[in-house]
Amino acid sequence: MRHRSYNMGGRLLAFCSVALHKLRHEGMSSVLRRCFNKPHEWYRVRRARSESKFDREFGTDTETVVPLWKLEIDSQYRDEGTRYQTIDPDAVRIAIENLPIEFEDFVYIDLGSGKGRTLLIASEYPFKQTVGVEFSLELHTIATGNIDRYSKRKCKNVSSLHLDAASFDFPPDNMVIYMYHPFGESVFRRVLENLEVSLDHRDREVYVIYFNPVLANLLDDSAFLERIELPALAAIYKHIPSSRPLA
Repeated sequence: MRHRSYNMGGRLLAFCSVALHKLRHEGMSSVLRRCFNKPHEWYRVRRARSESKFDREFGTDTETVVPLWKLEIDSQYRDEGTRYQTIDPDAVRIAIENLPIEFEDFVYIDLGSGKGRTLLIASEYPFKQTVGVEFSLELHTIATGNIDRYSKRKCKNVSSLHLDAASFDFPPDNMVIYMYHPFGESVFRRVLENLEVSLDHRDREVYVIYFNPVLANLLDDSAFLERIELPALAAIYKHIPSSRPLA
């Protein structure tokens, strides 16, 4: 049975996973101080501080929210895009670390990668390749500079592509596809169609990590993806080879 909304128990487990991650890296006293606040307020404050710390530590430019009207975008899909904004690095790390995969066997793809923060985070893991797809030339250029500066990479092949997600040809590898609600419904449908065609040509293992899952119903309704429950603050889907229903 596919899930059409966040399961409250799953969200609590995901929140606890974030808290435990903070505990391991920041110590008990730091976490306990925040337990007296409401959970959503704690997470909001931690997210803001994590984002600031990230750029200070690595000399990158990944923080500032950028609305599309500030960007010159030469694309027929301009009106389908959403603004660039960041995400807590630990939320991404937890989602990646809970995937039941061998990183070396997968290519990581960020659709709507913006300034490349999640590319940098994904590059901390030994993926076969890490690729961002961004239709804003300005954001793509910033991402390329951020990749060059990032010193924590384990993945040796990290790149940003200046390209519309609707035109992206998926590689013939096992994939982890990341999205933070990057575009509207028509582009989303086009991306899913392209993915299904790619899987028809070469069936392989795929996981989708979808933060801020505004259009999760499109993934829920797809014939080749299944929602799975993992302790992550995202909707996560999988496609296992030969798992699609027979005609």
